[in-house]
Amino acid sequence: MAKANEVQFVAPHPSRRDRFAEMTGMKEPCTITVRNPIRTRTKGYGTQKRLKSAREISISQAGEKNKGMRFCKVAGHSLRTCKLYIANLKEKESSASLGVDNIQV
Repeated sequence: MAKANEVQFVAPHPSRRDRFAEMTGMKEPCTITVRNPIRTRTKGYGTQKRLKSAREISISQAGEKNKGMRFCKVAGHSLRTCKLYIANLKEKESSASLGVDNIQV
């Protein structure tokens, strides 16, 4: 018993919160509760385009010019699908191959 009385009990180390409370002199517990933040929607989420009236649509279309394709000046298709352009390419290839054959002969 004598030895047990001599040995001092080692108390657990104070937590960080307790040490900072001693340094700042603020020993009462904080009652602030931290909650999850409210999620905000991204910029483009759920936005719909405005419905235009028939009059507004016709006004906006009247100002637009239909651009044609650069080769045949007709709108509605691209260079890859243009029949005139494809025919012209085939004609050039055939004339070029004929010209090369004539030079070699």
